[in-house]
Amino acid sequence: MIDDMTPIQVYGSNNLPEHQDHIFDSMIGMGSNGRPTASVLTKRAPIPKAQKSKARNFLRNKSACGRAPRGNQACDEYPYITTLQGGKANFDLGNVSVRLVSRAESDMQGRLIKASYKYSPINTGDNFMVIPLGGRSGYFDKSWKWNDNF
Repeated sequence: MIDDMTPIQVYGSNNLPEHQDHIFDSMIGMGSNGRPTASVLTKRAPIPKAQKSKARNFLRNKSACGRAPRGNQACDEYPYITTLQGGKANFDLGNVSVRLVSRAESDMQGRLIKASYKYSPINTGDNFMVIPLGGRSGYFDKSWKWNDNF
């Protein structure tokens, strides 16, 4: 559920075009999983440090990302592993889309997610909306202040 204080992450084609394309495709059912994904996500509890390095291992063996060369590429998953809608269990159910993207853009997207979680703030159990649009990427916090410096 969303309300007038729901934070929004915006993925723009100006600086995160691969993620904007992947999220849009995922939401309309044209992602790797072949079914629509959610635009409203719920932040999950942080993954314990001891498990963090292994949390995304499932992507290496079971997805298109695992069979492709890496180098300057990274595996993007949507919905994110940091949400209740993402992660291995949802991937196994066919509810997570994956796509190879450039490592540089993936690093920038990671900074966007971390900044929006920290400064919006988005806490465990909070809902937030993800919108793929043209233009610049950033996020609206709970007071509807636009932030694109991440």
